[in-house]
Amino acid sequence: MLLSILKWSRGYVTILLRGSSQERFMNLCRNKKILLWDMHTSGRYYICNVSVDGFKKMRPIAGKTGTRPVIQKKIGLPFLLRRYRNRTGFLAGLFLCLFFLYYSSLFVWKITVEGQYTHTEEEITKFLKTKNITVGTKISEIDAAAAEEELRKHYDDIGWVSIEITGTRMYVRLAETNMPPEAEAEAGESDLVASHAGRIRSIITRQGTPMVEENEEVEKGDVLVSGLVDIFGDSGEILETKRVCADADIMLETEYTYKDRFSMEYELPDYTGREKRSYGLSVLNYAFFAENPLKTIANFEKYDIIVDEKEVHLGKNFILPLKIIEKRWREYHSAVFTYSREEAKQEAEKHLQRYLAAISEKEVTVLDQDLRFRITKAGRDRKQTEASAVSTAAVSGTIRVLEPQKERREIKRVDPGENKEEDTGQEE
Repeated sequence: MLLSILKWSRGYVTILLRGSSQERFMNLCRNKKILLWDMHTSGRYYICNVSVDGFKKMRPIAGKTGTRPVIQKKIGLPFLLRRYRNRTGFLAGLFLCLFFLYYSSLFVWKITVEGQYTHTEEEITKFLKTKNITVGTKISEIDAAAAEEELRKHYDDIGWVSIEITGTRMYVRLAETNMPPEAEAEAGESDLVASHAGRIRSIITRQGTPMVEENEEVEKGDVLVSGLVDIFGDSGEILETKRVCADADIMLETEYTYKDRFSMEYELPDYTGREKRSYGLSVLNYAFFAENPLKTIANFEKYDIIVDEKEVHLGKNFILPLKIIEKRWREYHSAVFTYSREEAKQEAEKHLQRYLAAISEKEVTVLDQDLRFRITKAGRDRKQTEASAVSTAAVSGTIRVLEPQKERREIKRVDPGENKEEDTGQEE
């Protein structure tokens, strides 16, 4: 790419070789270090490219071999300037364009984040912005090593990060490590308590004093594993009570109450086919449109806006601060439809599956479901007002699940003086 630009800036010509000693002509050009490229045949002639300086050096070789190089095409900046030497406006625009390309190459116009898992690209770029690294930052002002160090310090779960600037694009490559959540790592002296009422299906205690057994019924808030651990002496007396962070694997069988309600009527856009397009150019994030479409869409009651932006770049990594924008306004009318009973059941099933997917992310296992589906006709539901009286579909019931118990309650410290007064009062 760079070599092609260099050849174009110096200028070159496409020549056709005529004569009986074309091979000897090319060998002598090689001996004289005259570069010929893109060579191919056309009938019994050879066609190739040569620089302007190389073409001038061919004259004695042509006389010696009887081969005549004929110019077919002149390509490059010197010929372009000569052709338009009387058009000062065009030349000024050309030099302005070249200056714009050079000036744009001094800044970062795109930041790409790779390798992230828990952190989004927006999150990483937002943090870099606080360190004055953003789109439009001058490349010479970016300290990549310092930015890498700041990222590692701010995010504990990022074990490796690399920042590389290629062209006008900045690559942020990182690798995340599996670190325990800060809340769990810093948990203090606490008990494990029941988050719901239910039955203990399994309990494996690692630290603390278990207060329940398998198949035991518990209520919400009951202590499952105490963070108070008694230290006994040889004779069985309590020597000391330690306060620890209770730790255990506990599975609780409990029931979730599930309720879902939605209208039997729903709206879908009915597109009329009328639309308005407008094209524009974004320069340094400032958009300019060829025309104002607002006059045309003033009589659109409802419409969607679809924006398509295409970056302008030279090669993969030379991004320019230019974007070609296509904006479309599509008119539509709202069409009201009513679910059939089967369609309403399918919609209710979609809602239920989204709910089950959400609780499964919390390591909750669904055992069985006891759900009822019903449709309430308009006017039969006392909660409906006259203005909003429409038929509704509802699903309600219970879902029996196995839920890991992770809820904690801090162990309250008791002032030793208060205990002493309490004991004295009992003795009296």
